Amino acid sequence: MDAHVTYLAYASAGQTMDVRLFSPNLDALSLAVYGQDDGQVYQHYEVKNSGYYGILPTTQGYYLKVVSNRPPTDFSLEITIW
Repeated sequence: MDAHVTYLAYASAGQTMDVRLFSPNLDALSLAVYGQDDGQVYQHYEVKNSGYYGILPTTQGYYLKVVSNRPPTDFSLEITIW
């Protein structure tokens, strides 16, 4: 059973996004980052992925999707955009 949570963060072209995923069960989670308007994937799902860091190319919303490939587990997500 896969469980997921999706967040949407708006940012401008040239800003930097730093996303950090914390969980006692990080091996059960994956994180993806993709553009709302352009559909571009900036971070593919990877198990044990603890975050994303990059300069954003486009002004748009960015989806941050956390997926659990096991029963749902606790996690926290820290998002910084500057």
